[in-house]
Amino acid sequence: MYKVAMYNTIKTLLSHGKSIREIASELGMCRKTVSRIQKALERGLEEPLPQVRPKLLDDYLDDIQVYKEMGLSAILIHQRLHEQHGLDISYPSVARSIERLKKQEVFVPLHSDPGEEAQVDFGYMGTFRRNGRPVKVWVFSMVLSHSRYSFYKLVTSQRVDEFLDCHIKAFEYFGGVPRTVKLDNLKSGVTIPDLYEPELQRQYSEFLSYYSCAGIACRPRRPQDKGKVESSIKYVKNNFLKGFDGNGYEDLLCGLKVWNEETCNKRVHGTTRRIPLAVFEQYEKHALLS
Repeated sequence: MYKVAMYNTIKTLLSHGKSIREIASELGMCRKTVSRIQKALERGLEEPLPQVRPKLLDDYLDDIQVYKEMGLSAILIHQRLHEQHGLDISYPSVARSIERLKKQEVFVPLHSDPGEEAQVDFGYMGTFRRNGRPVKVWVFSMVLSHSRYSFYKLVTSQRVDEFLDCHIKAFEYFGGVPRTVKLDNLKSGVTIPDLYEPELQRQYSEFLSYYSCAGIACRPRRPQDKGKVESSIKYVKNNFLKGFDGNGYEDLLCGLKVWNEETCNKRVHGTTRRIPLAVFEQYEKHALLS
């Protein structure tokens, strides 16, 4: 059953002029489902009506995916479900569920239009000295998918209020807001990392709605869903952190800001072969929501 956050996401994407086909492609859903939710929104329903899942295996799709990634055949998966989970279910039912997963897994790299999408994530930086005491430090990253123009911010926790403040600072840095934000299954943004519909944390969903922005949570164990921001986390660790000489939080903070401005956004990007700042200024800056 699709949650209220998904209704909010589809409502926001529809308000941006997205077609049902485009929304279905963006969210990995079938067009009939998007159309059904659109009709429900038109009737004034802001969230789905309670319903019971009719298929027994829906609760075991995550396990089936794990077994499939282990290289087990459909017959062996059927045996595992029976022996380890006590499921009394036919082999054809298991085979059909595996086929459903295969259809969901087809990955086609999508080009993001200017201002269309940003991706966010946290990366652990290590322990540094702050006010004479050691503190664990993470780096927040938001990357605009079209230009690869990036914003980084150090944090000492991953609380929801810290997470939302990072978004505000990123929007201020960009001078606008992307139409969608794609995030990893962070506790501060996602409450239940379900395989097919990760549930957005309500406060986060409402926060993005305020900015007319839709949140899209990445599926567990699907690195292609968030490739751009994962690359940015690797980049800040390998290019900035490995070259940082010191253990002070304040020095790390100042060094990151300089590196973000003078190195990260001004280098030739390894994938696009273009300079993020130049692409942002020419194509993406004016396309962001104000």
